[in-house]
Amino acid sequence: MLPIYISISAFINNKYYIFSFTQFIDLDYQFLFDIIVILFEHSPNIMHELCNELLEQFNTKFEIFKYNDSLDFNLFEDSLETIFSEEIIKNNKYKFTDIQYLEEIDGKFYGVIDNKRFIIMYDTNNERLNIYSGLKDSLGSEVFILIKAIRANNFKKFNRIQVIFNESVEKKLIFYSYDIDIENRCFMVFNNLIDRKINFGLMENKSLKVLSCDLKFKNKIIDYLNNKYVSSKAKEITDYIFDSKDK
Repeated sequence: MLPIYISISAFINNKYYIFSFTQFIDLDYQFLFDIIVILFEHSPNIMHELCNELLEQFNTKFEIFKYNDSLDFNLFEDSLETIFSEEIIKNNKYKFTDIQYLEEIDGKFYGVIDNKRFIIMYDTNNERLNIYSGLKDSLGSEVFILIKAIRANNFKKFNRIQVIFNESVEKKLIFYSYDIDIENRCFMVFNNLIDRKINFGLMENKSLKVLSCDLKFKNKIIDYLNNKYVSSKAKEITDYIFDSKDK
């Protein structure tokens, strides 16, 4: 896999934005990066449309991670003993309450435990289980408790944030966020792309809204804004990003 760090600066509607993220692409597709760079360098007049199109394509149609394991296993009926060790089954250190988020999105189960991310994709036709894990052992305690939670229908939805490049664009980008990194001023999000961060600058410049979130997530945002801005400015930004009329 080829790691690519991308940082894009743009001056839009008299506001300055920085978009940065790390991309992992198969080496066979390295030539695409050169094409994208040329487009951004020589076509500034279509920045809005191009940003929307590229990000939407990468988030909905392309999977640039690779599954660690692909197993003949019925996700809902087969005994867990057929794929997990006796040690994992008897001495699992996790409970359902340790799962930060677990949600089925576009036919895949996305899970987060201790800010570690997992994807479980089940092919019902062939009864084949595909697992993505950032850990060396993809059949560890985390995946074990996630599968048990899936079988028990014990889910917790991700926080949803919406990035708006242009108010006139009908399709706005939706990201699934699992945490906030105050030190680096960004939202941690988990879509088809594993390493993606959404900079707080979008929120502070009113180009981002929080569509839904849990109380802990919301309080982190409010505390950050109250610590950075005077109360009137913090309230102005807070009212905008948590505005429910667009839901």
